Amino acid sequence: MKKIFSVVSLSAYLFSTPALAYFYTGNDLYEWGAALQRTRDNRHLASDTADASMYQGYVSGIYDSANGVVFCPKRKQGMTIGQISDVVFKYLKDNPESRNESASQLVMSAFVAAFPCQKEMKIVLPPISTILPPLPKN
Repeated sequence: MKKIFSVVSLSAYLFSTPALAYFYTGNDLYEWGAALQRTRDNRHLASDTADASMYQGYVSGIYDSANGVVFCPKRKQGMTIGQISDVVFKYLKDNPESRNESASQLVMSAFVAAFPCQKEMKIVLPPISTILPPLPKN
């Protein structure tokens, strides 16, 4: 019985697929971006409206969360969702080899490439002793 259990456990370990640490890939994002393009061209499929909305929501969420921290667009005001959606779609189109990677990383890479910060970003973290309480002494 132990031998059978060992063989089954080893097989499960060797043939299991690795867990991904993200929900969506660049392939998902590219398909949603293509849906947005079809919608703009008025030649959309049944699911394109929902996919286009998902794409714009995903891209704008990442833009809003890291704008001015990780990337620095020159025009703080006036960037439209359409413009930032185009930036990401162009990046995905120009880099098909990386579409299997995390969608959030690809969006961030697109924004960093399109909107680099002029000065070096310095992140200052407080000393660890101010964040964590001291360990109890034995």
